[in-house]
Amino acid sequence: MTRNRLFVALALAITLALGFLGYRTYTLRYGDEQLAAHYYPDVPITLPTNDTTNYYAGLNWLREDGYPQATAALNQVPRTDPNYPSAQYYAGHAYYRNGQLNAAMTALQNVTDLGPSTVREDAEWLLALTYLRAGRTERNFFGVLGRIAEQENHRHHAAGRALATDFRSPWRTRWEALANGRGAY
Repeated sequence: MTRNRLFVALALAITLALGFLGYRTYTLRYGDEQLAAHYYPDVPITLPTNDTTNYYAGLNWLREDGYPQATAALNQVPRTDPNYPSAQYYAGHAYYRNGQLNAAMTALQNVTDLGPSTVREDAEWLLALTYLRAGRTERNFFGVLGRIAEQENHRHHAAGRALATDFRSPWRTRWEALANGRGAY
């Protein structure tokens, strides 16, 4: 009798340990915010020389982590300015870093509609990460991520495919199902 209890206790301990490790793996690697942080790009900011415009001021504030000041300056760049798409892209970064995800989405969508290809592709990637970080993993997220992952000449194609794979990870799928009451241990 005690041998059976020992076996049951050992089995329960192993099950709890595996459950704990699985949950830790999910929360440390496969949660929405963790995936977004893992794939967030390093954004080099090069200031234009001999420039005193709002674009220059916004980039300078962004380099110094002054996100509210950066967005204020970058949003003053007029649509007719050739730097407008880049200004909106960098404003999207500033909003993202400051946790203003809805504002980031708006700024980045402005770029995906009219920016030059390299800026547009960078904005699409950041837009996908913004949707993910905000927990808005519905049609818009999959639409943007799908375009990135399908276009082999997209600047973020490899990262998009990797993110799609991580997003569909068995760890993530299992914990999502458990969290939503669709599964059991």
